[in-house]
Amino acid sequence: MGMMKNYLIKLLEQCSEEKFGQDAVEWAVASGLVQLTYDMERDVRQTMLRYDEIIEAYRHSLTAQAKGAPSKPRAPMKAAAPHHRAKAVGSQGALRRRNAA
Repeated sequence: MGMMKNYLIKLLEQCSEEKFGQDAVEWAVASGLVQLTYDMERDVRQTMLRYDEIIEAYRHSLTAQAKGAPSKPRAPMKAAAPHHRAKAVGSQGALRRRNAA
């Protein structure tokens, strides 16, 4: 996990010196807009080729959040199916504690 964090930090530093740009690139990675290959040169090149697109998409997501609307349509929620716990073989329900005296 630490190696992935260090890689992302180096990528952010190489893609932008500004906090907004770094936040946008981080958002793009987290949202799946940018797929990392973990080849630094390739990832920087691919990210920078799409930098304007990333910035616009990030601005759009911030605007949508400010308005209270979700940036992506969310999947409908389904009710959880009830499930029953299976009793262990030979189980006799709750164990009772006997008095030692």
